[in-house]
Amino acid sequence: MVKYYPDEVNFAQIIRKYPELELVDMIEQQRLADVEDRKRRGKGAPKKAKTKGIGLFPISHVCIADRGS
Repeated sequence: MVKYYPDEVNFAQIIRKYPELELVDMIEQQRLADVEDRKRRGKGAPKKAKTKGIGLFPISHVCIADRGS
């Protein structure tokens, strides 16, 4: 029953399998350009911390306001 459905093939797999065709995935190129643009504007993902330390807001210092009962 499993062999009833053909294997899924996406455009990236075809590009990797046949590099001599010099195909270009325009969607991936646009995504990479958008990521680079966001990085230039300072909107990219934050860099990972190089040292392990206390987070920005330690749990012991968080106050929860009384919602009035």
